[in-house]
Amino acid sequence: MVLINRWKSYTANLLRKKGLEGGCWQRSFYDHALRKEEDMQAVAEYIVQNPARSGMVKEWKEYPFSWHKWMKAATVGCPTKTHQNQP
Repeated sequence: MVLINRWKSYTANLLRKKGLEGGCWQRSFYDHALRKEEDMQAVAEYIVQNPARSGMVKEWKEYPFSWHKWMKAATVGCPTKTHQNQP
């Protein structure tokens, strides 16, 4: 938990320096141990939907930072080639 709190503090300070006003993190978090590849993919699918669920974008594809290894970079408009699907 200490690690998460430090990460949230560090990134919030960086964002404030860039001009962010207001909060950027929710107060708590939920952790879950992943045990299978299928579980990991399901959680990744859930996470990339967060910007759409929050109303930031209409579809996850519109959010510039949405990506996970089961998606193709061209599909999500990823700015670098390092995020392409692995065979």
